[in-house]
Amino acid sequence: MGFKSLREAVRIRNRVIDAFERAERERDPGRRRALLTFVVAGGGFAGVELAGALNDFARGMLADHPGLGAADVRVVLVHAGERILPELSAGLGAYALERLRERGVEFALGARVKDARPGAVVLEPPRTIEAASTAWASRPRVRSAASTIGTESRSPRARTPARVVGAVETPDQRRLVWSRSLASAGVIGAVYEGCATAA
Repeated sequence: MGFKSLREAVRIRNRVIDAFERAERERDPGRRRALLTFVVAGGGFAGVELAGALNDFARGMLADHPGLGAADVRVVLVHAGERILPELSAGLGAYALERLRERGVEFALGARVKDARPGAVVLEPPRTIEAASTAWASRPRVRSAASTIGTESRSPRARTPARVVGAVETPDQRRLVWSRSLASAGVIGAVYEGCATAA
């Protein structure tokens, strides 16, 4: 799921708004929490920026939904490394992590996304996060994950998914939304939306 253009920003906003509206009508506490859990895979610049923006916007939505509380909202950043922002010094990465934690972002460091299916994200080492929204902002692992779910949109030269905008339906009926701006930069942006129609 990209966030480098106005259209992509509107798509993210609409997805969060829809999640809150559905969660407010949901009676089951577990399902409500899953609707308001947003997983971001990748702890580089793109992933950290996306996690911070999602967290701020989602928590700001609570003012318009009095039936929901801060404890219902989760933003979890999954990163294979032991620290976020490996492009920066260890000190700056640690500073960013602490500031994000203070704002409510959770971290799963030293973990990789093994599988992402509607309603859940499976990590390695083994851990399952119940989440209705999963966004990818990671380079090598996203390529690996994409190759396991059957999409055939590939660039034979670079061996990475092709620059596609729209929905690519996988064999298990999941839809993958590709971002042109991220793909052109060598980064895959995708969000699993179950059987929902992509914008």
